[in-house]
Amino acid sequence: MMRVGMMTWICVIGMGIGSLYAQSSETKRCDLRLNSTPDPGANSACLDLIDSAAGGNGAFISTAGNVTRIAHDSLRFCKNAFQVTTKGAADIVFIMDNTGSMQYGDPHFCSTAGDPTFYRDDVIKRGMERERDTASSATAGFISFKGPDTSGVQKTRLQPLLNISKSTDPQGTINLATLESKIIADSGRKVADTCNRNTGINTDWYPSFNIALGWFNDTSLSKTHNQAIVLISDGAVSDFAKVEALAMAGKIPPVYGIHLGDSLDNQGIPSTAFLNLKELSSITNGKFFRIPPKDTIKMREAMDTIIFRLVTRVVPPQAIQIQNKVTGQMSRAILPMVAGSDGNLNVNLDSALALKQDTNQFNVIITLGDGSQRFHSLRVLANGAPATLDTGHLKCYSPATLTMLATSGQTEVSFPAGPSKYSLKLTRSPSEQSTVTVKASALKGPVSSDVETIPLPLSGVSSSSVTNQNAVLQNLNGSSTNPVSGNGTVEADIGEKILFSWVHPRDPRDTASDLVDGVPGAGTLDRLISVAHGVNFSSAAVAVPVVIRGAVGYTVINKDSTQIHPDSTGACIYNCTDGNATYATSLFPAPAAPSFVLRTDAPFSFSLYIFDNLGRFVNKASGSIDAAQWQTLKPDATGTVPVVLSLVPIGKNGQLLASGVYVLKATVTSVSNSGGAAVTRKFKPKQFGYLRP
Repeated sequence: MMRVGMMTWICVIGMGIGSLYAQSSETKRCDLRLNSTPDPGANSACLDLIDSAAGGNGAFISTAGNVTRIAHDSLRFCKNAFQVTTKGAADIVFIMDNTGSMQYGDPHFCSTAGDPTFYRDDVIKRGMERERDTASSATAGFISFKGPDTSGVQKTRLQPLLNISKSTDPQGTINLATLESKIIADSGRKVADTCNRNTGINTDWYPSFNIALGWFNDTSLSKTHNQAIVLISDGAVSDFAKVEALAMAGKIPPVYGIHLGDSLDNQGIPSTAFLNLKELSSITNGKFFRIPPKDTIKMREAMDTIIFRLVTRVVPPQAIQIQNKVTGQMSRAILPMVAGSDGNLNVNLDSALALKQDTNQFNVIITLGDGSQRFHSLRVLANGAPATLDTGHLKCYSPATLTMLATSGQTEVSFPAGPSKYSLKLTRSPSEQSTVTVKASALKGPVSSDVETIPLPLSGVSSSSVTNQNAVLQNLNGSSTNPVSGNGTVEADIGEKILFSWVHPRDPRDTASDLVDGVPGAGTLDRLISVAHGVNFSSAAVAVPVVIRGAVGYTVINKDSTQIHPDSTGACIYNCTDGNATYATSLFPAPAAPSFVLRTDAPFSFSLYIFDNLGRFVNKASGSIDAAQWQTLKPDATGTVPVVLSLVPIGKNGQLLASGVYVLKATVTSVSNSGGAAVTRKFKPKQFGYLRP
């Protein structure tokens, strides 16, 4: 009999966030990724929780019905839900472009004036003052350049890093005054606006950056690892390749660029002078601002933003707990938690959170860095149309599969009689689980006769699935009549089935099963009643001392006593023309002869021997039920065919049996309908009683 493969993943319906998905022939299982606010058209890079303490009903998400859990590694919370800031330390070198173009524009690029209001010196002074006010420890330096190569650096205005922290006052105040005395925005030299784009650029950045890097590398000057450069300029440079090489090598700290220039030059052509500074800020993970030359307010706001970003530290929360009030499941964030450069928080949970196929209400409790707590509410409605495609909020996977494998690694079609080896292979979607547990149940009808727990370690990982498979082969006994649960060996009797099943421990809708049949054979032989009350009949006319009938609706009691409903026996299928035999084995109103229920998976032949209680031979019988006869029989709830095998109570010489105790020894050989190998089963001796009429 062939194995019945089962994938018992539940088919559900659902709606994807913000869009409707087409039906697929394969129903997938999806993870919900809470990495952004799901409002239509939202571009946020985090989930914005609403503080329930403020009277809100909580964030709401509507998703597909086949979304079965919130993945453990796909949470990103906006910083407003947990942000607590503290002062940090910073070393900042401010570099100012003092070339003539800062006032009059660069004639070679037809640019508008870079800083016609001469506000850049005030902006840099403001930056230093903000650093001093907000940083726990602050050092600042200043460089000004106005021409090409090293001669362009205004050496009289150079000021290496000085400690301007308030904690060092009065020296900190003195150092700040020293720095500010160096910051002078020159008017430059007015040149004719020739708009000659063929003339070479004569502005160099490299000398200034080289000086700044020397200060950062001098431990007597630089006090922290939080180093940065703030550069105010208006145009492209001639030696950008040299500066870019340093940046690509990781030798330049973050560069915060403020470019003063309009989007169009004075000829109405789009300006590209800002590209060098923008690229440098990007390479070094700094920040770039492009500001119209006369917009002093935006210049001040840009500097405030830069200093706040450099000296303010977001303190991650101490703990996060998320509980689904509907299922009772709770997960906790794995520590430590680290905020990203944008301040938002990526959270890894210790376990996934299952979603019911309906309304799910979550409580989010965040213990902040200062020890206080915030309470948030999150609702997930998972009952929409099935999702089949990945989105920013969904990751969908094929259903899990579980397969029993032979020692050769091939899929088993059945388990053999007797001892053997096997392995299991589970293919599933990625999760926080590494080793998983599979349950093996040997099924005797609807009842488990043996239950084993099998751990499967992780054996393979890909982007779309993970595999669990045991490297050490497992033991199986396919002809065990005395199974012991929990001994590490799956023990099934001939004719039984084995059900292998796995369920994700946190997600009951993520599951896989494999139901495997044994090699066809006689499964059980059970006594119908303990003592048969005989009837008077002519024993001399009985040639074959056995009659076989179909059986319907029997139950086994204490593994050896069977009850049959009075009107539920089937038609006679063996030795039906011998009237004396059928009369002697009549089952109505009660069994008149010793009778047994034989359960088989296939056509069979039999050999029966009867002995008295002293072990003396009494009689024997043999015969067979061919395929045509067996096909007329109906299987019961176990999927196998039961027949009632009744013994005519006569001895080998035709004499009636005397009242007493007797023993039946039975051997049954069955052959698969598909022509498989024959399986012979020798049953343990069955004792029975007989009362002569």
